[in-house]
Amino acid sequence: MSGNPAESDLRDAIASMTADELLRLQLAARVLDPQHHEDLIQEAIFGTLSGKRKWKKEISLFWHLHGTMRSIASSWAKKTAKDAIPASQVSHDNGASDCLTAFATDAPGPERQAAARNVLRRILERFRLDVVVLAIVNRRLIGETRSETQVALNLDDDAFLAASQRLRRAAKQVVEKPTI
Repeated sequence: MSGNPAESDLRDAIASMTADELLRLQLAARVLDPQHHEDLIQEAIFGTLSGKRKWKKEISLFWHLHGTMRSIASSWAKKTAKDAIPASQVSHDNGASDCLTAFATDAPGPERQAAARNVLRRILERFRLDVVVLAIVNRRLIGETRSETQVALNLDDDAFLAASQRLRRAAKQVVEKPTI
């Protein structure tokens, strides 16, 4: 450690992040890059600590890390897209390539993925202060069932159903009014 006051301020700010902020960063990372979400958070923190990503104190550390993760995820997505095999290079001389092409066509395109991430981001932002809904969404994103989620969060049926209803109503509003 260099003893740099800015670096110590940054380390203190990271150490003092609340559990809610960390959960929100985890959820955002899952939305931005579902396959590499843990790497995304670590890369954002490391980039900030190393000075590669500059943190301005007037911006909350949460929003700095969120923006940093968005930037990193975007860079990773561009690199992945650049490394992808173009459709013109896929041979159609046997059934295997046709099967691969059909599968790729059924997968959501970048526009649908971006739209889905945008909707999820807006829903999560709407529930930024509702820890129960955020925890339910996070657990569902990792594939837990309703009963597993209820047990993990120690929620009875009424509490789970109430939070789920809040989530459904907000999701419906976000989808029906895409420009909130």
